[in-house]
Amino acid sequence: MNISSAYLLVFHGSRDRQYRATISEVGSLLSQQLCWNLTSLEYSGSRAQQAIASKSLDKLPLVDVAALEFADVELWEKIVSFAHTAIANKYSRLVIVPIFLSAGVHVREDIPHEIAIAKQKLPESIAIEMLDFIGNASFTALIEQKFAELAIDNRVLLAHGSRLPQGNDRSERLARRVNAKIAYWAIQPDLTSTVESLARQNQSNIAIVPYFLFSGRITKAIASLVAQLQVRFPKNQLYLASPLGATTELAQVIATHITSSNEE
Repeated sequence: MNISSAYLLVFHGSRDRQYRATISEVGSLLSQQLCWNLTSLEYSGSRAQQAIASKSLDKLPLVDVAALEFADVELWEKIVSFAHTAIANKYSRLVIVPIFLSAGVHVREDIPHEIAIAKQKLPESIAIEMLDFIGNASFTALIEQKFAELAIDNRVLLAHGSRLPQGNDRSERLARRVNAKIAYWAIQPDLTSTVESLARQNQSNIAIVPYFLFSGRITKAIASLVAQLQVRFPKNQLYLASPLGATTELAQVIATHITSSNEE
């Protein structure tokens, strides 16, 4: 973690009223996690790490959140505003962290476009950098925990799905790591065909973990579909987990992603 950096977490955005509170909670949890990481380094790191951590603890991590869509201001305006706050607090680097699970158009084009606009309106005294999206981080332990809580061997990881080339590679690798079948909400193989296949194999219990950040319109639609499939396949018991949620575990994934990106 770079002690001169401020961090802006960029989410997709939602019309849901609870969404703003949820992403703010993630921001708070990340700030706490970054402080905890520094405290741990102060006591257990190398001498150089201890010196950096000790100095950093006098300057708490500066973290804020923003939404690409359905926000009160354009993303570039939020970046400019937060950059001025960072400058006032003597930070020299603003790091944009896309909180997206796949590298779609938003990550590849929309966020970089907003950053480019913001850079034109900011002084050279602050550098702006965009990290890779968090879907490129390791969610294996977090997803494995979700499946372990259901304690069922027949596993389905349900991701949104992308039509872009290689857009689903990371979701498929994640599914293999947790020994689950992959299914998608927007493309094939979808959840219905996956459950049908397992039902034909006489798999009585099926665990479904949605690879989505938070509850919302899609996760409600998923729950409705699972209820319909349960009626259709009464001999198969379907168990649906909750999405990732604003948790300490998610904050840990983001913090590790930030730290590993800074070390590259």
